[in-house]
Amino acid sequence: MMRKRIVGIVVLMFLLSLNVTAQSIVWQLKPTDYSEIVRFGPDIYKVTKNGKFGLIHSNGDVIVPVTCNRITDFYEGKALVLGSETDNEGFPQVLGYLTDQGQYVQFEGTYYALKGLEFYSNGLLPANDAKGRRGYLDTKGNAELGFDGKWSGVMPFTEDHAVVFTGKKDNRKYHLIDKNGNNVRFLLGNGIELYGGTNVYDGQAVVWDTNRKFYKYNVFTGKSSSFKEPGNKQMDYLYCFMDVSNRAKTAPTYSFPEGQKGLQPVSQVNLYGYSEDGKVILPCQFSQATAFEDGLAVVTLQGQKGILRMVRGGADFALSIPTSHFVYDPGSSVNCAFQLTVPEVWSGKNMEVTVVDQATGERLATENTAGTYSFKMKPNSKESNYDISVASEGLALWSGSASYTFKKREMDLRVSLSIGSTKADKDDKVYVYATVTNPGSEAVTATITMVGSSAFKDFSKTETIGAGSSVKVSSYFSVPSGTLKNQHVSASTSRGGHDFKSGLTLTPFYE
Repeated sequence: MMRKRIVGIVVLMFLLSLNVTAQSIVWQLKPTDYSEIVRFGPDIYKVTKNGKFGLIHSNGDVIVPVTCNRITDFYEGKALVLGSETDNEGFPQVLGYLTDQGQYVQFEGTYYALKGLEFYSNGLLPANDAKGRRGYLDTKGNAELGFDGKWSGVMPFTEDHAVVFTGKKDNRKYHLIDKNGNNVRFLLGNGIELYGGTNVYDGQAVVWDTNRKFYKYNVFTGKSSSFKEPGNKQMDYLYCFMDVSNRAKTAPTYSFPEGQKGLQPVSQVNLYGYSEDGKVILPCQFSQATAFEDGLAVVTLQGQKGILRMVRGGADFALSIPTSHFVYDPGSSVNCAFQLTVPEVWSGKNMEVTVVDQATGERLATENTAGTYSFKMKPNSKESNYDISVASEGLALWSGSASYTFKKREMDLRVSLSIGSTKADKDDKVYVYATVTNPGSEAVTATITMVGSSAFKDFSKTETIGAGSSVKVSSYFSVPSGTLKNQHVSASTSRGGHDFKSGLTLTPFYE
């Protein structure tokens, strides 16, 4: 009784859950052959295959094919996508760039990103072309300045100016160009030969002559003024003195911001699933799982990576049992049934419902009719408990249990009375026989009783009668003298069955 009450409470709890806001988890991207899937930004994922990287949307749509070696962080709203091909100097090919709004711009030409300068600055990207000539690309990946072999070195643009060099290392000359590629003319005085300089910061470039005298040169007015030689001559990432600009040596790149955090994975026996407030949302089944971020999570299922999506609202999975108690005939099967409510997001999809006998581990075949599942079994105990699990699209979605109780229907024995002769034998007895038949499929032990009128010898005996078998017992009327009229006798058993004979006329032996 207690077990049935507990089962009733569990079923009620499932049904009550239909009235509250629920959540379900579905595939956003079914398991793939990518070896890694890592969130890169809102609805953008960095994927790995055969050692190469690419970018996809969460639904699997390809943003960048899996052909690149590296994806830089963002600077000025762009992250460079670098391929596996390199030029003679070992610089990686620029395949394109991703904006921090999630748009990808693919380059048509073949250009290579320079080491330490792998970022757009002031809208232009320093690069090499396929012939090793340096220049600048615009935001569409087209050549904007240079690539004619004139420059041996280029620095990033800043404040619409950039440092370039001509000549080789031993005879390398400094130039400052504007966005049209024109050299800035430095007016330092007669006879003063410019030796080197920096890029522009706050409208001024720091330059020095062959006598190591330093100047600040204003690119707007063309005027120069003396400048104290800096003690620290390290350059920042835009080729200005760090002591002047207070900028770092490397560019201040950034990544996409983290998304809104959601469910954290929970573990059980080295597998992961998702629960909330003690309620299982998705059973443990993943070898790896991330927290939900912006409603999405990356998981590994049977060695393959996929992306899950959280769907809030609607109903939970719920199980109810129309009938949990059965009376059955010995040896016969019982058709047990349960009803399964499915969240709307899974409605219409193929549900794989599994029923397993908790006692034997046997998996039972089920039939589904409009959400009512049934399975046949032969009871061998008063109660049977079953584990029920639901899966779809390779995901284990829900698990629960159901209990059923059984009562075996007892079949009545069949009783038949017969009298060999109504005339007494030489011992003054008229024998009456009771044949008791067991029509059932199991042996039955029963007490057989024969009673009759005053001349009858009452009889009682306990017998075990095999399945489909019969036993025959007897007693008698005592007829020592004179005819007996209106005699009667009846036979019955403790397991049902009855026969009766009356109005008997019995005669003694000597007549």
